[in-house]
Amino acid sequence: MLEEMGEFAEMIRKIEGHKNRKELKVDLEKELGDLLICLATLANRHGVDLEQAFLKCAKKIENRHKQGF
Repeated sequence: MLEEMGEFAEMIRKIEGHKNRKELKVDLEKELGDLLICLATLANRHGVDLEQAFLKCAKKIENRHKQGF
């Protein structure tokens, strides 16, 4: 997962420094796809429902914004 995150970070650096970002979009999609596969694999391995995890985090973030954070 850390390796995939590093590849994603490198792609973001390339996109932000590149004039023709559209060319790099395909590579960015691939790196995000790799990260999603890693997350899904880890979740399945440890019995975590990713949808529920996402919803819990989204609600927590939403509540923070309501409180002015």
